[in-house]
Amino acid sequence: MRTLNRFNKLILLVAALNYHQAAAQNGILKSPLDLKPALSGYFGELRTAHFHSGIDLRTNGKIGFRVYASEKGYVSRIKVSPVGFGKVIYITHPNGLTTVYAHLDRFTNAVAEYVEKQQYASHSFEVELFPKPGEFNVSKGEVIGFSGNSGSSGGPHLHFEVRSSATQWPVSPLKYLDGNFLADNSAPTIKSAWFYEIDSMDYLNDSILPNPISIKKTGNLYFAPDTIRIAGKSRMGFGVEAFDIINGSSTTCGFHKLSMLVNNKQTFSFAVDSFSYAETRYLNSIIDYSIRQLRQQEIVRLWADPGNLFSGLKADKSLGILTVESDSIYKITIELEDFYKNTSKLEMVVKGVHPFKNRESTPGLLRHSYVSWWNSYSFDSKDYSIYIPRRTLYHDILLRHSALHTDSLAFPVISIHHARTPLNGKFTLRVKIAGVPANLRDKCFIGYINGKGIEYCSSRQDGPDMVTSPDKFGKFTLALDTVPPRIIPLNISQNADIAGQSSIKIKLTDNYGIGTYSGFIDDGWVLFEWDPKTSLLTHTLTPKRERQNTWHTLRVEVADLLNNRVTYTCRFYW
Repeated sequence: MRTLNRFNKLILLVAALNYHQAAAQNGILKSPLDLKPALSGYFGELRTAHFHSGIDLRTNGKIGFRVYASEKGYVSRIKVSPVGFGKVIYITHPNGLTTVYAHLDRFTNAVAEYVEKQQYASHSFEVELFPKPGEFNVSKGEVIGFSGNSGSSGGPHLHFEVRSSATQWPVSPLKYLDGNFLADNSAPTIKSAWFYEIDSMDYLNDSILPNPISIKKTGNLYFAPDTIRIAGKSRMGFGVEAFDIINGSSTTCGFHKLSMLVNNKQTFSFAVDSFSYAETRYLNSIIDYSIRQLRQQEIVRLWADPGNLFSGLKADKSLGILTVESDSIYKITIELEDFYKNTSKLEMVVKGVHPFKNRESTPGLLRHSYVSWWNSYSFDSKDYSIYIPRRTLYHDILLRHSALHTDSLAFPVISIHHARTPLNGKFTLRVKIAGVPANLRDKCFIGYINGKGIEYCSSRQDGPDMVTSPDKFGKFTLALDTVPPRIIPLNISQNADIAGQSSIKIKLTDNYGIGTYSGFIDDGWVLFEWDPKTSLLTHTLTPKRERQNTWHTLRVEVADLLNNRVTYTCRFYW
């Protein structure tokens, strides 16, 4: 089976010991909601560039349901952010586990007052706090907050996690919740099956395309009625589109485990039982990343890139790639399993045939640079330079890059390979700024050309260069932003009487994104909550902070990512 380096082995051993110790000590966790359990997201699901680290519990499209501590313990971490988990609470338990409750609408009073005090002290909506043991003790079943839609949530729900406290590796909450929490006897569904002819040149160019396999179904058994004929000495891999449906649910979720056998011998398996957050980008190599970019399909590959060291991936020395010999027959079995051991199976037959002709090599090799996934790579030219750290790629590639001057853009387009090649980390791109007027260089950035326009990349000036660290290949160019954000008051205006309102709502817009924001009432800083999903900035009016039945002045200051600033002021009665 595939081996990991010594460091990874040690990490996995420690994690496994903590995992099993926690499992042995742990009792049944209480469900964090009183609602009938319904999932909209499964542990380990394949999301955009990460594995889903918990389960998403549906809240009937509403916010405000009580959220309960699943076990006794203490609040060990609180975070408030306009993105990610939004408002989230972490509870450390004496059984070796930590539970996480994310996308909350609000906290209970004691925690909310503690958080607000820190927000006012730091003049920041976004805070991350680490209360000491004993500061916020909770009992099993105690209300700790209310469900919501904060952060990067796509709709009202509760994201619930269980982690090993020692390693902070997430594990499936279904392992610790009552066995009757969620009944499921539905096996995963195989939506489609594919095979790949893994030609060396196409692999290096990331231009391998999947070929569809016609499949039929009888119960939970799928089969390909036609033999797949492949030329001898060819290398091939397989992929599937699959999902799982929990009993009584219309929502599709991910599966738990995927494995492949060749002539009854397992050559590949993939499962997400627990993982380190440092591993989560390996997902980009588990799916067919190129097809996701081209067609928005999610094909899971049953073969491994050499640079994919995900701990839940096991493969023999073939890495799951089948080398077909002429006049040989191979029985392929693919098995999918959900958390409750419901299993689906796909059976196929591959036959090696004599090739008709040799495949032609891809032309233009000399215009590419051979880059090993194991080594770093650097290049410098008069327009740009790039540096790719070792192990940023998942496999060796023939890297191509260029600078092209166009009539439609003021600055050259720097093309770095193509967006269909996934990365396991970031690389460095430096672009010369000699053509940017000196008085505008503080308004200059490197932008990513995404097909809809130019997307801001966090950039800094370093001597004659503008520097950024993207996590994807594609087309880049220099861009300028001198336009300040727009502040659009929604329920307030000059000399407005808002005595009947409980909040002030303001909409913010900008070409490339909001950077900072601050609000002041009567020249004192006040808390405004920022929600990028709705572009809303909201301040809750309260007699604790603002005097009632009198006139006030409001000042809102906003800056974009290039520090273009705008201020809104008005006088209001409340």
